[in-house]
Amino acid sequence: MQIAIVDDRADDRAELSICLKNYMKKHQLDYTLTEFEDGENFLKAAAQVNFQLVFMDIYMENMDGIEAARRLRQKNRLCKIVFLTITEDYARMGYSLSASYYLLKPLSLHQAEFEEAMELCQLKPPYEVMTLSVMADRQKLELPTEKILYIDYQNRMTRIHTAERVIPVSGGFQEVTAALQKDKRFLPCYRGILINMDYISQVDSQTFRLINGEELPISLRNRKQLREVYRRYVFSGMEGIV
Repeated sequence: MQIAIVDDRADDRAELSICLKNYMKKHQLDYTLTEFEDGENFLKAAAQVNFQLVFMDIYMENMDGIEAARRLRQKNRLCKIVFLTITEDYARMGYSLSASYYLLKPLSLHQAEFEEAMELCQLKPPYEVMTLSVMADRQKLELPTEKILYIDYQNRMTRIHTAERVIPVSGGFQEVTAALQKDKRFLPCYRGILINMDYISQVDSQTFRLINGEELPISLRNRKQLREVYRRYVFSGMEGIV
């Protein structure tokens, strides 16, 4: 699970990091934590990393937490957001962005509220298939499925696309993608293309647009059904963060 703290105060980030560490250890949940001191750098990272949970401070210089969260929502509808602040003045606006909770600082005085926020986020191991085992360049590769944007088959070659690179792998398309058929994140949007719906930022009549700007075609024959599957997937994720 990818988690981010966005707060311009180092002491507050450290305090939250300790609370989070204790909670995740208690509930035996694995996570990777990344800290940011401003919204701009967080958004740059969020374009490449699929964060599942973000703790967002409201009051920050240059770009406040509300604006950073608004921009995040344009790309990531499923991420759970917990706002942090010293006042509840922006609570209504925060909840309009489907925030999971609104935590008051300092957390040392609101430990019960922190526990409640974490419970409302309904954290759990996020993926049915955590890693995909493939052969690439004659070596076995264990690839975290959360890094896969899509898999396609071109010129008799199966390729795995991540934000960082394109990986040609051994084996046919059906063989490589078989394990992902049971993972609800992945949608066969076109013949020889399996897309990770977590990375879709926009849908039009003919294509899915990914957060990196790439566009993938939607099958003409199954267009209505595929768009409905994606709509239901987004809606199911939003149920957990409203």
